Amino acid sequence: NCGSYETYSFDEFKTQTYTSVLQYDTKWDWLMPVVEKIESLGYWFEIMGGAWNVVRIGKQQNETPIITSEIYKTKIETAYNAVVSFIQYYNTTQH
Repeated sequence: NCGSYETYSFDEFKTQTYTSVLQYDTKWDWLMPVVEKIESLGYWFEIMGGAWNVVRIGKQQNETPIITSEIYKTKIETAYNAVVSFIQYYNTTQH
């Protein structure tokens, strides 16, 4: 359950953070539509797993990644970190 604002009383909600309500960093079914949107904008998205997770995002027709996320956390946390970095990059380059 992704939760909703209506499920919390006002006092409970005051103590909640957005990350406890939103689940982009813990649920693939939340994060993958964002990844698909990034790809629809003409970027590639690569996830490499193992003991050390690496996620790279780059512009199509260019092998050099724009974003590289290498953190010793779960694969979804690494992907989420890359998505956040990409959104920050995209927002500063698209005027």
